[in-house]
Amino acid sequence: RDNCAVDDLEARFRAAVARARDQLAKKDPADDATARLLALLESRTAPAASAEAAPAHVTRFAVRDRDRTRFVKVTDIDWIEASGNYVVMHAGKENFVLRETLAAVEAQVSPKEFFRTNRSSLARLDRIREVEPAFNDEHVVVLTTGARLPLTRGVRELQERLKFA
Repeated sequence: RDNCAVDDLEARFRAAVARARDQLAKKDPADDATARLLALLESRTAPAASAEAAPAHVTRFAVRDRDRTRFVKVTDIDWIEASGNYVVMHAGKENFVLRETLAAVEAQVSPKEFFRTNRSSLARLDRIREVEPAFNDEHVVVLTTGARLPLTRGVRELQERLKFA
């Protein structure tokens, strides 16, 4: 008697599995709730992935000035020069010292706004007035403030960057 019940259960189980397989085979993947959820999740994470590709750039720097902290807008900065593990930000007639390397600051500002003129300075592209030739095929970048920065990078690279700035 127990063998008949076990056989009956096995038959019912096999029939249920066969019905489930048939339903899964006939099911349209577009109607599948899981597929719809995955598509929704994929569409929701796509903008985040593109945001990672283009890192956000700072709009201002917090600079210690004696007993207070001043905030310097990136748009106010004319050029930045390295001084060891510090940088000096030149903004009009004011200078601000920040304890960061030039490479770290360069990574934080937009490459559309700043150009590395040499190993120790970054110039804001919209503050560049002209490029003057110097001796031995070298050049000097002249800013609107009158500051003169040696240009060790290629002049063509700067010209290309200025076209799109």
